[in-house]
Amino acid sequence: MKTSKAKVFVSEFLGKCASVVGYFLGVFGPIMTVFELAAGSPTETVFAAVIMSAVGIFFIVVGSKIKRRIARFRKYVFLISTYRMTSLNDIAEETSRSVDFVRSDLQGMIKRGFFVNTKIDQDADKIIVGGMTDSVPDHAQAQTTSIKYEMYTCAGCAATGMKKNGMPRQCEYCGSFC
Repeated sequence: MKTSKAKVFVSEFLGKCASVVGYFLGVFGPIMTVFELAAGSPTETVFAAVIMSAVGIFFIVVGSKIKRRIARFRKYVFLISTYRMTSLNDIAEETSRSVDFVRSDLQGMIKRGFFVNTKIDQDADKIIVGGMTDSVPDHAQAQTTSIKYEMYTCAGCAATGMKKNGMPRQCEYCGSFC
C-alpha cells in the first residue's frame, strides 16, 4: 500500500470487522452459556462459552479503539488542512487533549502510514506536512498572484487546500490525487 488512503481504509475496515465479530461473540457467548448451564453440560463446555464471551469483549474494545483513532485522524486532517493549524498546542486545545497525547497520537499515525510526507518538529512543537510552512498562500493571497488557484477537497481524506487551476494535485495528507 503506497498511500495513506489505503492504510486508513484497511484500518477502518478492520475496526468495523472487529466490532461486528465482537458483538456477535459477545451476544452469542452468554446465550450459549445459559443454554449449556440449563442443559447440565460439562464444565468444559460452559468454560468455552465464557471464553467466547471474553473474546467477544476483546474484539469490541479493539474495534472501538481503531474507530476512535480513525475519527481523530479525520479531525486532525480537518484542522491541519482547513485552518492550517500546525501547532501541537493549538491542535491539543481544539481537540480537548493534552499536547503529549496529540504528539504521541500523531507520531503513531505517521508510523502507521496514515500521513504521508509528514513529520513532527519536536523543537517547534509543530506538525510539518509535505514541506508545508506558515507562508503557504491562503485564499486571499492565491487570488492576487498571476497563477490562478482553486480550492480542492480530497476524496481520500476530506482535506482541503489550494491547487493551481485545472492541475491535478497529490494530497499532502493521504497521497491521493485530487
